[in-house]
Amino acid sequence: MKKHKPYCKNVKGGFYVEEGCCTLCSVPWVVAPSLFTVDNDGRHCYVSKQPENSNELEQMVEVVHSSELACVRYRGTNKLILRRLADSGEARQCDRLTWWRRILLWKSGRTKGLSQ
Repeated sequence: MKKHKPYCKNVKGGFYVEEGCCTLCSVPWVVAPSLFTVDNDGRHCYVSKQPENSNELEQMVEVVHSSELACVRYRGTNKLILRRLADSGEARQCDRLTWWRRILLWKSGRTKGLSQ
């Protein structure tokens, strides 16, 4: 399994831009301008603010989903965020979504519909 290295200027938290992956595609600034910044050299973007509310989380998920080279990743373990990314087809962007977490998410999704 490939080890993904976060760019050094990403703020602490679950979402990050991978080192050396950014091509300045402009997706982050169009979709979530308050969450991303370009470094002083103008060569790499990074997560400058982690999502703090549902609107910002939706923006971040959209960036993950829309980025051409899959440079924005999630290394956290929040089940709701993991489910949201998996449901949007971006499970491969989750560093900690191990096979057993995938099974747990799948099972919880199947049983969730039964109890509603």
